[in-house]
Amino acid sequence: GTRLAFAVQLTEVDVSRIAGVPISFFIGERDYICRKSYAEYYIDQMTLIDTNVQIIEGEGHFYFANGAHDA
Repeated sequence: GTRLAFAVQLTEVDVSRIAGVPISFFIGERDYICRKSYAEYYIDQMTLIDTNVQIIEGEGHFYFANGAHDA
């Protein structure tokens, strides 16, 4: 979509060239700032490494700044 095309235009790093290190992604299911579709777009390009994706159900962007740290 248009937003994905805009994000791609801003990208300066060729993520398809990342090698030698596994990467884990934590994605809030309801994150409207860093959308799951954006992450999937970049993760799909990372073919030289192992990736691990964890979807945090029902949570949005600010869960990682606030809720994830609650005891």
